[in-house]
Amino acid sequence: MELDLVELHYLLSRLPENSDDPTVCALRIKINTWIENMERKQSSDTSLDWFSDPQNQKIVLKEFFTIPYKIRRMTIKEFFFSHEKPTYIRLGNILTRRGFGVVEDLLELTVYQFTCIRGVGESGQKTILRSLLEHAILKNPHENEEERGKGSLC
Repeated sequence: MELDLVELHYLLSRLPENSDDPTVCALRIKINTWIENMERKQSSDTSLDWFSDPQNQKIVLKEFFTIPYKIRRMTIKEFFFSHEKPTYIRLGNILTRRGFGVVEDLLELTVYQFTCIRGVGESGQKTILRSLLEHAILKNPHENEEERGKGSLC
């Protein structure tokens, strides 16, 4: 079983802060350690740096990575419910309610449009992108601009 950061914070909030029970104290310490490790790992993860770059706001998501056709044609529910974690199921439900039918619909959004999906916060956005990146081949969207610039005389 694997828990994400939100789930760990929830568990920690359910435990009493000042307890005489050594089991509760040990569990709080262990959960805090897991949270710190996950946050450290996420802060060192540079795979989503392009997402927060202001220059990329008008670029369509599919310009950043290539996803196999089989994955692009999956319905949102098929894609997210396969993870079997409450966070992914919640995101799948939100995206379906917002009118996204297949994964391809997400890839057609610009970074800015993606960040404006109602009901999906920053952690949800990163969760969606990380799940897409599991199936992706990364590419540099600025390569096309550079190549177009080489052919011009200006």
